[in-house]
Amino acid sequence: MTVRVLVDVPSTADETRWRSALAAAYPEGEWLADDANDVDVLVAWRPRADRFVRTRVRRAIFNLGAGVDALLAFRRCPPTCPSTG
Repeated sequence: MTVRVLVDVPSTADETRWRSALAAAYPEGEWLADDANDVDVLVAWRPRADRFVRTRVRRAIFNLGAGVDALLAFRRCPPTCPSTG
């Protein structure tokens, strides 16, 4: 099974650079465009405000920043989805 991965970082963090570096480390993943509405894994740092409205995250959220407080502030953050930070 191929893991579908989405990267969501602020424009100042250069999403393309993050995606390229992560894809080099995990080439087996399917690295999706920003408009994906269903993913297995979200790799995020300060994700867009509507991320959890637009995108269903099935397996895990990896927060690139310290802690997960910013993710838990979202009302629609999936409560059953493990988050790391």
